Amino acid sequence: MKKILMVVTNHKALGDPSRETGLWLSEFTKFYHRVKYTFAVDIVSPSGGEVPIDPRSLTELLVSKQLRNYYNDQTFNCGGGLSWPECTL
Repeated sequence: MKKILMVVTNHKALGDPSRETGLWLSEFTKFYHRVKYTFAVDIVSPSGGEVPIDPRSLTELLVSKQLRNYYNDQTFNCGGGLSWPECTL
């Protein structure tokens, strides 16, 4: 099986700590969902450890069942911390 390497961010603020940022959850999950059965997917981040989710991206949970399913899947999101590669998909 061919492999895909997905590099995600560790940044949780844009300069000022009050300007939260992070992984835009739907961008990640839509791509992951399309390739997960065809490719082995490795997920890494520059610093390792926790991958913060951009809080603004969570508004899409209201309209996307697929996104809600990924967000609530404890195996996928490593217990809510999205800490890849410590958690393996």
